[in-house]
Formats: sequence, structure tokens, C-alpha cells
Amino acid sequence: MSEQKEKSFVESMKEDRLKITGILILILIFVAALVFILSDIGFVDPDDRIENVTLVTEDGWEISATHFDGDERGVVLIHMLNQDDGRLVWNDTARKLNEKGFSVMTIDLRGHGESKTREGETEETSWREFESDYGQESWDTEFKKMRFELKEAVDYLEEENQIETLGLVGADIGSNIAAFYTDYRDADTLVLLSPGTINTYHRGIPIMGQVQNYEKPILFVVSEDTGHQYSMTELFYMDSPSDTKEVIEFEDAGRGTRMMEAEPELEQDIIDWLDEYL
Repeated sequence: MSEQKEKSFVESMKEDRLKITGILILILIFVAALVFILSDIGFVDPDDRIENVTLVTEDGWEISATHFDGDERGVVLIHMLNQDDGRLVWNDTARKLNEKGFSVMTIDLRGHGESKTREGETEETSWREFESDYGQESWDTEFKKMRFELKEAVDYLEEENQIETLGLVGADIGSNIAAFYTDYRDADTLVLLSPGTINTYHRGIPIMGQVQNYEKPILFVVSEDTGHQYSMTELFYMDSPSDTKEVIEFEDAGRGTRMMEAEPELEQDIIDWLDEYL
């Protein structure tokens, strides 16, 4: 009788342990789900998902960047030429994209913002000191090598977020860099604000051939008051082989990211485009 009671007691203890283990597992699942939900609706500080990082290009430039940690959809935002505050112009857009789950990188192109030194050096260099090449005579100019910044940003997203889709958004020279980069790596969509310039090159960075070869969703944005860029954008749109292409035109909104200041709804249009095609 005592042996039966002892067995019954042991079995009861085992059942209690299993019940407690099950309850603890359910609590852990509940806490994890709660954290995810609160993060998604904004109760977890979004700044915890944002980090300033330094990337080093293959030719030695130290590139200041900001990483917005998100899901497997990656976006890189590229600023205009002569943008003294560099990547900061994209801060609001990057935050809004991140709130929708996107993993985002903003970068200071070499010679802009905080990206003015090479690795191991202290002397700063401005983009104004770079030599311009308006043709294809040389592929070794600092402007054409700005594609290295984009490569490092994409590599970072692939390593940190295991991105499965990629969108490139560029303004002014950033548009040419984004399109030029598709010669080296595929992108799932392009958003080009005020692309091109003299003879379809911007400081020697090509775009026409890249647009003509790009068959995925592409969005062009331009304002009539930019003159040559407006004419070139219409040409890019006509020459694009993509079945999913669109052009947003304004009358007097300026160039590049300045259009978002003049036409505030543009920012949401860009976010909606990326949300649909990534």
C-alpha cells in the first residue's frame, strides 16, 4: 500500500512539474507576443531600432550611415549632391518606413555630411574637390566610385536583416547612383527623384543605359522648373521597358528631396510605392 502511495506521489509530482513547465512556456510566448505587438504599435521606443554606424568602402572612405532595424524588406535612401547635412534629409522618411517594418539605411556620400575622411586619416575632403567627368573616359573618379557606398549599405542590410527584397531611392545624383548600381546588383524597385542632368550623366555617373535595361517597377519624380532634368526624365520614362512604371510631375517644386518640402504628399507616395513593390 505504501509503495502504491509512493508511486502515486511521484507521478503527481511529475504531473505538477509538467504543468508548471507548460505554464512557464505559455508565459514566455505571451511576453514575446506582447513585446512584438507593443513594438509594432509604437509602445517600444523606436529609437532602440536606430543605430549610427560607420562603413568602410573598398577604396578606404569612412562612410557615416544610419541603420533602421526592421524586417526582410530593405531600402537605401541616397541624398542629393551639395546636401551639406547629407543623410539627415532622409530622417523623417526613414523613420516612417521603419515604422511600417522596413529595414532602412541612410548614408552620407563621400565628401558630404560626416563622410569626409578616409580610413586612418584626419584631413577632411569635400565633394567640391572631386574632379568631374561628364563622359565615360574614366571609371576611376570619386563621383563614379560613390557606388561603393551603396554597396556597403546593401551588404550591411543583407548581413544584419537578411533582406529578401531591395528598394533604392535616390535624389538628384543619388538617382544616377541608384540606377548605376543596378549594373552590379539587382534591385526590386527604383525611385528616382530628378534623375539625370547634362547628356544623361550627372558628374559622369551614367543612367540612360541602366534605365533602358531595368524591367522592374520604377517610379520617376520630377518638377517642370528643373528644365533639363524634366526633359530627361520624360525621356527616361519613355525609354523604360518596365511594365510597371510611373512618373509624378510637379510644376514648381524644385529638385530632388526639395520636392518633398514643396509637395508634402510626395513622401507618402514614395512610401506607398515601396510598400506595394517590396
